[in-house]
Amino acid sequence: MWIRREFPGTPSVLDDLKSIYLDQIFCDITLSTQTTKFPAHKVILCARSDVFKSLLTNKEIEENGSIEIEDFDDETVHSLLMFLYTDTTEDMQWSMANKLYKAAIYYKIHLLKWRCSAF
Repeated sequence: MWIRREFPGTPSVLDDLKSIYLDQIFCDITLSTQTTKFPAHKVILCARSDVFKSLLTNKEIEENGSIEIEDFDDETVHSLLMFLYTDTTEDMQWSMANKLYKAAIYYKIHLLKWRCSAF
C-alpha cells in the first residue's frame, strides 16, 4: 500500500483544485450573480452537489453555459465555490456561516451545512 508523505513545497490535491478554481483553468460553466460571474467546472459542481448535478443535466443550462444565482451574494457564492473545491471554510465569521448554511441547504451540501451549524 502506498502512503502519501508530505514533501516540503509539494502541493496537495486540495491546493491543486483551489488553484484551478482561482486561476480559472479550463472552466466550462459560469455561476452568475447580479454583479459577478464565477467561472467553474461542471465536474466539481456535479461531484459535490446533487442540485448542481441536476441543473447541469438540463439542456437549457448546457446551451446558455451559465447558472443564474439569485438568492446569494457574491461573497457567499465565492465562499461556497471555495468549499466545493477545497472542503475548507477559511476565515469564516458568524454572518458568513449563516449565509453559507442557507446555501448548503439550498444546494444540498451536507458537510458544509454541518460545518456551518457547528460554527
